[in-house]
Amino acid sequence: MSSPASETSLRRQGRPRVARRGVRIAALAIVPLLLVAAVVPEVATAVTTGPVAANGAAYPPSCLSAPLVDTPPALSYRQSTKLAQVNLETSEYQGFETVDFTFWRVACEGGRSALLVRIARALNADPTLAVQFPFSYGLVARQAGHTATIRLAQEPNTRTASLQPGALIASALTLVVENVPHDADFPGLVVPSALPPGVPGSTFDFNKALDVTIPNPQADGISPPPPALVLSIPAYDPTAFPEAIAPMPMSGYNAGNYFDPAHAGEGMIVEVGDRGPTDSEPSRYVSLAWFTYDADGKSFWLFGLAPFVPGVRAVSVPMSSFGGGGFAGDFGATSAQAPWGTVSIAFPDCASMHFEYASRAGLQSPLPSGAGERTWVRLTGTNGLRCD
Repeated sequence: MSSPASETSLRRQGRPRVARRGVRIAALAIVPLLLVAAVVPEVATAVTTGPVAANGAAYPPSCLSAPLVDTPPALSYRQSTKLAQVNLETSEYQGFETVDFTFWRVACEGGRSALLVRIARALNADPTLAVQFPFSYGLVARQAGHTATIRLAQEPNTRTASLQPGALIASALTLVVENVPHDADFPGLVVPSALPPGVPGSTFDFNKALDVTIPNPQADGISPPPPALVLSIPAYDPTAFPEAIAPMPMSGYNAGNYFDPAHAGEGMIVEVGDRGPTDSEPSRYVSLAWFTYDADGKSFWLFGLAPFVPGVRAVSVPMSSFGGGGFAGDFGATSAQAPWGTVSIAFPDCASMHFEYASRAGLQSPLPSGAGERTWVRLTGTNGLRCD
């Protein structure tokens, strides 16, 4: 058995010291749930990314949603390193294994991007073992002469879901690369211990080129130390990302009320939600309530719902009309539902919705019918999910 980091190194970083070789690791008892990913330590109460937008976010909140799409694209940047192996049953160190750090960008609104990283073991790695993220706070990066720590967030737009120092990774973990804040930069936000001693806040613009130092615990204690593992990530180029001009990925940030300002009195309510977990169906749904008029000019509405897979940028929704009801529930157990046609929706940006509609053939008047396409503007959004 061997220790992946010296006791001196751990004391210097203010982390619990690891037991001597051959003894179970006391530090691993901190959070048992680290076997899958990482649980947030108190010191990781950091805010979201910096410093492009006026609100301090490096990428729009609507750019990413949970769960993250965690398959690296062809355009990605990878560096391999050796991380310590830990036996999941005995909590003892078992040596080192090769792990890949793969970075890639996700195109966002307004020419911005988000930077993601996937820390992954080999597909055939021993499932009785896990690899341990080093006992340090995030990763170190350098940009335009500025060197500082970057934060690895387990969920987008979160203040506390950071990768814990010493976390165990059983297979793979995808994270969002974010800034570690200066407390003074966020007045009114109580961050009592956001930065451990010796960890400076960062102000990286992740749209620009930066160099990231990949940890190499196997080299700890070697004198002279080997060269650092540095991965250079070039500046974001929107022209290399077809999705930069594609509609937004469908998410709760698109939910709200949409209407045509030139024809006030008609509109559509869009809801995006989560389905219960099943083995065979997509995990999300979109529902549409189209408030319009029939052929006689009387108020009329259509409703539809369709499941979709996270990451898609357009959804076709089967719509139905309803009849045989009454006002305020003054009718039987249910009203009559009849298929009307389809409405396919997409969101070019946060402020608009584009949709194509087509009714079924043979609808009887006064049911509205026809086919076409429209682009409507957002009237309202969802509380707590600002799309920008």
